[in-house]
Parts: sequence; structure tokens; C-alpha cells
Amino acid sequence: GHALAQNDFQSCARRGQAHALAGLGRMPQAQAAAMSALALARELNDPFSQIAALRVLADIHAGNALSVLQYLREALMIAATIDGYIVPGELLDAVAREYAAVGDFARAYEFSVQANAARDRTNSQEATNRAIAMQVQHQTQRAQTEGEHHRQLAAAEAQRAEVLAQTSATLSHLSAIGQEITAQLDASAVFRALDRHVHGLLDSTHFSIFLLEAGGDFLHCAFGVEMGLPLP
Repeated sequence: GHALAQNDFQSCARRGQAHALAGLGRMPQAQAAAMSALALARELNDPFSQIAALRVLADIHAGNALSVLQYLREALMIAATIDGYIVPGELLDAVAREYAAVGDFARAYEFSVQANAARDRTNSQEATNRAIAMQVQHQTQRAQTEGEHHRQLAAAEAQRAEVLAQTSATLSHLSAIGQEITAQLDASAVFRALDRHVHGLLDSTHFSIFLLEAGGDFLHCAFGVEMGLPLP
């Protein structure tokens, strides 16, 4: 906390030291650490840290109901200055116990009722927060699902566009072939044009054209090329 100049870390650490020292039975040192945490919280004008430090001081003085009440009442006074803050039910329960310990049962009952009401409010707020969190999660998942759907649609459209482009290129190629061969009168020139264009459409090593003889009894190889060499 000192190295990072983080006063809230320092205040929290001092409260932790106070708890540890109290656990070791070193009460004067524990109280000094808790008072140091409280002083730092007041210096920072941090009401939440002040409340936490006062509760530590109350724990340290457990068994002395009047001292405990003094610290807890001060914590309640600070809590009342925080707009919208719900006093924790356990803090109100602690106040109720100490009033009961000094024989003020009416005040003990009053704070016990307040503790129950605070717990109900806290539980209701937690339920609302959980409902909001679930709604946000649902909306996030729905957005992710819709995003994935749109991504798949985009991919399908891209694939369709690619197929259409390939089909268009093939048709354009076939059209060029058709124009060239219809412009030829010599059969061998037509065959050579077909051979030249077929490699733009297929990965072929052999290309040949067989013609039916006039009698219709057999075929003969009118044109043939394999691996770039003419066939007999």
C-alpha cells in the first residue's frame, strides 16, 4: 500500500493487523492499529472504511458492552450519512445484542427488527441484481447467436458469389470458344482451337476427337494430343 500510494490498501491492512493482534491477545497494539486505520479513513473522508474500522474496534472490545455500543453507534451515525446505503443486518444485530447485554431490551428489540428489515431489503436487492444479470446474460447470448447467424449468412453469400463468379467465368470462356470455332471453316483449325481452350477449363493431359465414319460402322481419331505431342 505504501509502495503504490494506495491509502485504501493501507487502511484495510491496518484493520487486518488489528484483527491479527487481537487474535494474539495483544489488545493495546490491536487497538492502536484499529485507531490508526480509523484515523486514516477519516483523513480520506472514506465513510465505508470508517465503519469497517469502528466494527473492528467493537470486536476488540468484546465483553465491554458500553465500549462496543459506543463504536457501533458511531458506525450507525456514519452509515446514516451515506445516501442509499443499506446498513448490514449483522451490524444491526450486533447493536441489538449489546443493548440486550446492558439490559435495554426495548432498544435491543428495535434494532433486531431493523436488522430483519435490512436483510429483507438486501435479499430483495440481490434478487433484483441477479434478475438483471440473467437478463443481460440472455441478451448477450442472443446477440452472440444472431451475430453467428449473420456470419454464417455472410459466409454462405460469399460462397454463392464465388460460385456465381466461377460460373460466369466458365460461361464467358465457353462463349469465347463458341465464337472462335464458329468462325473457322477448317475442321483441323476447329480441333486445334478446342485443344487450346480445353486446358483453360480442365487439367487435362490427353485431348482427342473421334469422328463417326460415313457408313456409321466405326470411329476414327480425327485429332489427338497427349502431353503436348500429336497422336497418330
